Amino acid sequence: MITNNLFRECLSQIPQQVRREFDFIFSVTDKIVSVMEKKGVSVADLAAKLHKSESEISKWLTGRYNFTLKELMKISEVLGEPLIEISKAPLPKVMETQKFLNRVYEED
Repeated sequence: MITNNLFRECLSQIPQQVRREFDFIFSVTDKIVSVMEKKGVSVADLAAKLHKSESEISKWLTGRYNFTLKELMKISEVLGEPLIEISKAPLPKVMETQKFLNRVYEED
C-alpha cells in the first residue's frame, strides 16, 4: 500500500504537458506494435525493410522513443497502414500559409 501511495504521489508531480507527451508517444508505439502483430511483421522484418538494426527497432518500440515525422511516414509505408491520420488542408489554406511564410521571411 505504501508503494502505491508513493507511486501515485510521484505521478502527481509530473506536469500535465509531459504526461500528454508520453501518452501520445506510447499511443503511437502501441499502434505500430498492433499493426505489426496484425500483419505478422516481426522486429527483424521491420528492421530489414527499414534498413535499420533490430536493436534500433527494439529501442523504438519501448514507448520512450521520440519518432520523427519522416520515421513515422517510412514505418507507415512499410507496414502498409497509416499510423496517424492527418487531414489535409484545402489548397487555398495551403496557399495562405505560403504567403504568410513569404512575408515573415521578407521581414527578416
